[in-house]
Amino acid sequence: MKSRLLLGVSLLVAFLLVGGMFSPAVFGDPYEPRSESPSYYIAHESATDIEGDPIVVENQPIEADPTPLEAFDDEQQRLFEAIYEEQRDGVHSSPADGEYESYLDLDSDREAYTRTVCEDWTLTCDAYESAPTFPADGSYRYGSKSHFELTFVEYENETYEVVERHQSGSLFQNVVEVLLRFGLFGPLALAISGVAVVARETRPKTVVALTGYGIGLGGLGVATPYLSMFTGTDVLAYATELVLVTWTVISATVLSLWWSDSPPADSDSSTSGTDSGPK
Repeated sequence: MKSRLLLGVSLLVAFLLVGGMFSPAVFGDPYEPRSESPSYYIAHESATDIEGDPIVVENQPIEADPTPLEAFDDEQQRLFEAIYEEQRDGVHSSPADGEYESYLDLDSDREAYTRTVCEDWTLTCDAYESAPTFPADGSYRYGSKSHFELTFVEYENETYEVVERHQSGSLFQNVVEVLLRFGLFGPLALAISGVAVVARETRPKTVVALTGYGIGLGGLGVATPYLSMFTGTDVLAYATELVLVTWTVISATVLSLWWSDSPPADSDSSTSGTDSGPK
């Protein structure tokens, strides 16, 4: 490969690696964190004091008749039935001290129903592409992190309340992926570009090998979400090993170049002896 072409390819790979440092699709989890996806509860009207709760819609008290389940679309109907089936034992029961004092009590009283939702950047999805929701009849906010949307549903001639909870995500949820991308791609991009500039003519095979490693590692990063989705392979479980291998490859490459460029010790001694001999 011509040195100029080799330099161009290597710098392109280094540039793509730098871009990959900032892409959530590289070494990313294909599914939204549970805390960012809505969770659902269902309660029968007999188990919840509807009128006593501070429920407002645009600062007005809620005044909504239950909507027949058949009036919802197919996805919403399936979602309701799935939640009802999972929470069947708790739908009609109240806490020991009487009715729920707040919709927040549902959160502590029973296990929430959740659905797996794919991230927006995934090219394909084996779960929900977006979180299924119900048209809200009312809303309730608790602090700055929890927001509840409430829908009244008529099902089998009974009235139920669907509570859809949304919670603000944490800023530290994807720290592992971010650190992995920066710990791998940053040093490797720097090494590839540096080695390509310095050794593309004297050590082209070394440049090709390091650039090829960068292509392979970048490809693994792009494939990680889909390996997790379709094979269950958790590449992030090997994050430490990936970092160690990558840094070993970088260190070995740099040391090999430094070693090859260093003049042999015997040559230095013999040159020194020749220079100091009698003329």
